[in-house]
Amino acid sequence: MAFGDLDRADDGAAEIVLVLQSGFVGVYDATLDPLPGWPLVLEGPLGGAPALGDLDGDGLLEVAVTGGLNVAHAFNFNATEMKGWPVRVELADFELPAWVPSPPAIADVDGDGRQDLVAGFTDFTLRAITPDGHEAPGFPLSTGNASATAPAILDANGDGRLDLFIQAGDGTVAGAILAGAPSRTNPQWPMAGAGPALHGEFDPRRMPLVGGTRGNVLDGGVVVYPNPVRDRHRELRVRYTLGPGLEPATRVEVLLYNTAGELVVERVGTAFANTENELVLAADELASGIYFCTVRARSGGNVESAQGKFAVVR
Repeated sequence: MAFGDLDRADDGAAEIVLVLQSGFVGVYDATLDPLPGWPLVLEGPLGGAPALGDLDGDGLLEVAVTGGLNVAHAFNFNATEMKGWPVRVELADFELPAWVPSPPAIADVDGDGRQDLVAGFTDFTLRAITPDGHEAPGFPLSTGNASATAPAILDANGDGRLDLFIQAGDGTVAGAILAGAPSRTNPQWPMAGAGPALHGEFDPRRMPLVGGTRGNVLDGGVVVYPNPVRDRHRELRVRYTLGPGLEPATRVEVLLYNTAGELVVERVGTAFANTENELVLAADELASGIYFCTVRARSGGNVESAQGKFAVVR
């Protein structure tokens, strides 16, 4: 079970995420009514407690669960699966024990500014899966035995690098130093139950700022125009401003999502410091509907996001 504000409704109340080993996954509001699209029944058995985190950078929490021998799921708040998911891990070719994957943790383990799903699998490996469903660089890692617990991810020795630990079935603990750097928003779900004292509730302080942010990387929000986009418009422009003093390797991603939470356009934007930047997209790429535009900028160890909303009317 886990708790988090998945629907971002005005009431600010947390939803309840219930997972049963049989394959049942449900999301309920404070009055115990299911959110639209929920519950789901997946191929089981499931690997235990869910993890909550913003895997796709849209400012909304996803629900991550593992199951079977080799499957990882990542669901949007409305019960649709993220693009590229579920992920079926290709396991090592040897006789496996009757064991399910560990519960997941969520953290940016490879330092690319995106949160990854991390879990132990039945072939004695630890896997990190990126938001687009691929294996993160540097993985898999060997644990020497089947995982008995969820991974725990934190900066254990204060060296500015994330460390990963997981207990194996024989009682041993495997550890690794990760490429990702700890921050206010990383990791987002460090271990089963979200942390040793959080009782399964997502800490909103771990969510990146979205919309109207002012900081060291993004200076202000996102402007999408024309809005609405009509048939006569050939181009759609996304404008954002970056702050001064950015690292030379600053990277900006522009992501367009539909209302189902599906990523429909992904582009790399310009990263000119202390000025406005603009990305031009072909308007005919988008069907009629409402869209959310997320601009995610990474400079050094700082990652910030801002979001705008626009419509396409055909």
